[in-house]
Amino acid sequence: MSGGTTIAAIWKSAVALIVSLVAIDIIGVIACVWFDISPFAGNSAALPYTIWFVGGVFAGVFTISWAGSWISDNEGWMDRTEASGIAIRVLVTCAAILGGLSFFFWRIYWSKGVEGEYFVPDSMSHTLTYFLSALAVLIAAPLMLKPKSPSKA
Repeated sequence: MSGGTTIAAIWKSAVALIVSLVAIDIIGVIACVWFDISPFAGNSAALPYTIWFVGGVFAGVFTISWAGSWISDNEGWMDRTEASGIAIRVLVTCAAILGGLSFFFWRIYWSKGVEGEYFVPDSMSHTLTYFLSALAVLIAAPLMLKPKSPSKA
């Protein structure tokens, strides 16, 4: 596999995850505020969870796509035989980071009785929805990136 050492792959995965999480978090906050002040306000308690779930899915997709292509030094990395291995390396790194972030936020926010309305990371339930949906995409990626078998034409 190209792209440098394991340490380089860890750093590339970490940067891709953090940038994706922060960018989608900003978009999620804007969406939550928009629906809070718009005529649709108060229609559903599930709406913020939906926003954070979908945001987490996008964060996971952006992370696996960006980190995988960065690690492999190839835009078409998903068609290569080592794509599943690259996705597993990204998954392991990102799972550790998401676990660490969850613990960190638990220590500074959630265990202190601070419960934000529906913003990440203030609200534990919304943050965990966000993180777990991103993690679900990262778990699914190695399963979906199996090498293609040669066609019998």
